[in-house]
Amino acid sequence: EYQPRCHEIRAWEVGSRADRRVASHCLPDTSTGSGVAGVATTQDRSLWLTYAGGNFREWSLWTRGGKGRTRKIAFEVAPVEDPAAIVLGRPWEASLPYAIGRTIVVLAPNGSRRFSVAAPARVLRVSAHSRGYAAVLETGTVLTISLDGRPLREHTFAQPVEEAVLAAAGLIAKTRDGLEIRDGAATRTVALPRGARFLGYSAGLLAYGTGRELRLRTLRTGQDWLYRRLAPRFHAALARKGI
Repeated sequence: EYQPRCHEIRAWEVGSRADRRVASHCLPDTSTGSGVAGVATTQDRSLWLTYAGGNFREWSLWTRGGKGRTRKIAFEVAPVEDPAAIVLGRPWEASLPYAIGRTIVVLAPNGSRRFSVAAPARVLRVSAHSRGYAAVLETGTVLTISLDGRPLREHTFAQPVEEAVLAAAGLIAKTRDGLEIRDGAATRTVALPRGARFLGYSAGLLAYGTGRELRLRTLRTGQDWLYRRLAPRFHAALARKGI
């Protein structure tokens, strides 16, 4: 007999250093598992993704803002061996993106929909940043989108792209060997240790993870230092107000 497992979603406010409870979920402990797959938050709005199921996995996307009620805003079912049927994006300031199939949706902090746009292929990753949005597609290309939701360009890369953001420095794409940064016709590369994970970029500062290490690097000078040593496979995100 499978027993329910309960999970709590909490948000830590950088400015006030307040830790607040957002919601809790009790999910069935099914044969292939259940849990919270990811959480994204900006200002007073949170998005989180849960899953449960057996041979077919049920994916649910939830949101809550302030003292409002928790709402389920998307539900998809996919075979358990498939990737997540809902992609929870990387937030930035007042934008919370997510994707289902080829459709990219961006929410505002009040829960309203800023826009939705159809990508040329299924979306694997999506992010918001200071200059717009970037979506890594199943075809291996990266689609850039303006702040008001207009598709700008589909970029091709020699290596598979793991993550991408459209930042002030340009389109930053994380590949197997490091970063490729494109700003108009100019392109530069930044080598990173093999297996490093991209954890965000803000104001010229890059955050990445390798093993137990959370490291920071200044892109202009190349200065690189250890910020914290954490548990294996930790998760962190660098934004304008901190990590």
